[in-house]
Amino acid sequence: SVDREKINDSVDNDLYGMLSFLSHKDSFAKTMSNSIDALTKSGGIFDSRKKSFNSSVSRFESRAERLENRLERVNERLLQTYSQLDRLVTQSSSTSNAIVQSLSALNSRNN
Repeated sequence: SVDREKINDSVDNDLYGMLSFLSHKDSFAKTMSNSIDALTKSGGIFDSRKKSFNSSVSRFESRAERLENRLERVNERLLQTYSQLDRLVTQSSSTSNAIVQSLSALNSRNN
């Protein structure tokens, strides 16, 4: 944290020393400027993190797309299976009705 009292005391008692501290070629301000430049320059840490983040986003989007395609294929396959089962149930019901009618007809003849 910044100690305002110490800063004010330095400005009041040694203004040139404070200015030298802030503006000298190896000063605090120059060191901070160099550090910020290193972080923000092309190929710096922020740039590298941004590229890594964008790469992760691309991988996740690609994976999501593959999963969506897979879900569409599974949905289509289940729909086809359901349709086939529905046809079989309809055919079985028709066959069952035909057998019941045939047995009823035979039973009516025998009585």
